[in-house]
Amino acid sequence: MVEALPKVLDAALRHLSPRSDMAKALAYGTKRWPALSRFLGDSRLPVPRCAQIEVSFSESLAR
Repeated sequence: MVEALPKVLDAALRHLSPRSDMAKALAYGTKRWPALSRFLGDSRLPVPRCAQIEVSFSESLAR
């Protein structure tokens, strides 16, 4: 499933306006795909501090 994600993200990007928030988020993820796939493949790797901050910020916005 994880291996298919880059193709899905690329397909979604082709259907979105480049200025949309969703396109920006998908582009962010695809640019960082090597690091994300390494993290998903090896659970011993620590979560980067910037990712922890982003999750915390996103959770606070959702409330």
